[in-house]
Amino acid sequence: MTVRKRSEQRQALRDAKKLSDARVKLFALSDGGSPEHPRVAESASLVEPRALATPCPACEGALVLRSHDAKVVGARTLRAARMQCRQCGQPWTVWFAIERPLAQ
Repeated sequence: MTVRKRSEQRQALRDAKKLSDARVKLFALSDGGSPEHPRVAESASLVEPRALATPCPACEGALVLRSHDAKVVGARTLRAARMQCRQCGQPWTVWFAIERPLAQ
């Protein structure tokens, strides 16, 4: 039995959506994806370059920095890099904790 071209296209779109949803869930659980799991940066000047190096969790496109704020979450002060994807337009927040390395 042959599969129609339109059926193949719909299946490809469904597969792409599933992959995108899985990447978004993984991003939320990984470092930087939530205030509970911030990425570590040694200084505030490293937040923006590291946030810009992050691909869009949904489509893997390039992110643009919209703002960089300090937020108090619980007992910690975190940096929130507000990003937006150039390709799909989805907004994202990448979370950072500023932790200076111990002097040796």
